[in-house]
Amino acid sequence: MEEKRLKIAVKTMAGLEDILHREIMSLGGSDMKIGKRVVEVTGDLGFLYKLTFNLRTALRVLRNWKSGRANDSDAMYRLMLDWPWEEWIKEGQSFKIDATTYGDGFTHSQYARQRMKDAILDRLKEKKGFRPEINLDAPDHTFNLYASHGKVEVSLDAAGFSLHKRGYRILTHPAPLNEVLAAGIVKMVNWNGIGSFIDPMCGSGTLLIEAAWNAFQIPPQVLNSKFAFQGWPDYDEELWKKIQEISMNKIKDIPGNFIGFDKSRAFVEAARANVKEAKLNDEVPIFPNNFFSLKAETPRGVLVMNPPYNKRIEFEDDEMYTNIGDTLKKNFPGYEAWVFSGNPEALKAVGLRTSKRVSLKNGDIDCKLVKYELYQGSKKAKKS
Repeated sequence: MEEKRLKIAVKTMAGLEDILHREIMSLGGSDMKIGKRVVEVTGDLGFLYKLTFNLRTALRVLRNWKSGRANDSDAMYRLMLDWPWEEWIKEGQSFKIDATTYGDGFTHSQYARQRMKDAILDRLKEKKGFRPEINLDAPDHTFNLYASHGKVEVSLDAAGFSLHKRGYRILTHPAPLNEVLAAGIVKMVNWNGIGSFIDPMCGSGTLLIEAAWNAFQIPPQVLNSKFAFQGWPDYDEELWKKIQEISMNKIKDIPGNFIGFDKSRAFVEAARANVKEAKLNDEVPIFPNNFFSLKAETPRGVLVMNPPYNKRIEFEDDEMYTNIGDTLKKNFPGYEAWVFSGNPEALKAVGLRTSKRVSLKNGDIDCKLVKYELYQGSKKAKKS
């Protein structure tokens, strides 16, 4: 019998929609629809497991469950009283609700969330005689509510947590790079696995870890063991184990190498701890060193950096970016260099010709990912 087709919405960060689309396609997705910070696709339960375990640029994998019409939160409450919550929430299980609302009837997402919670509790009390607990930190079920202009949709969060939580970040940094954003940058860099991948301002090591996991094809959720879908009534443990086994069997070696530097010894120790937690301590060495004293030790490779650009960490003004440009030009000929920054004026001070510019968001900060091709000799000679 053919597996039931599920409607799946995969959430991501602004600017990563096309990268996510390609990721889903590589895992077997088709008939997809790209929206703002979301890619919609259909697939069976095994495909949902595969997406949750393997997607690097996804924040949430949501399974569409129920939808209906309601013009305000109170009407939504009455609608949801008829939904079979008891099929999903068992006695002793907990839940939480994430809500996004728009329109005149849903001006307050907190009130909509409260009325949905009331409907769930009242339904379960009437039908099963118990009232489950709300757990905001580690719930058994996470329901995603979307209510806008009379339309109400509820989806089930497959993981139950944001997928940027890989499980390797045990020590952090004043301005940590979101793991999903780091994975997106790595995908855009598209390193071929030959030569060196260098992060000379590595902070807590996120870019290096995401680059190594991507190159080795290590699943991004390999360190997480509990997912919300394991508590669903149609959970298939045998299928889930098979998906994990197939994914892990794709891990491979590459000819290239990774290396990280930071001038702060505290950040070096944090990066080393995180690299060890990611099971990469033999693959990604981290050294204390100032970028401006570094020189390329291999003839080719890619250099990716996220220099300071805001108040969370010390920012040394445009002179630092001028020195970045000088160091790249003099000490890394033959490399591709990528700089991610939320300071467009400072980027101008790099003084090198850009070959690519990508707009991204780091939280609420507008950022640019800029590529520089560092030719050996003149560009004309390189073409020849």
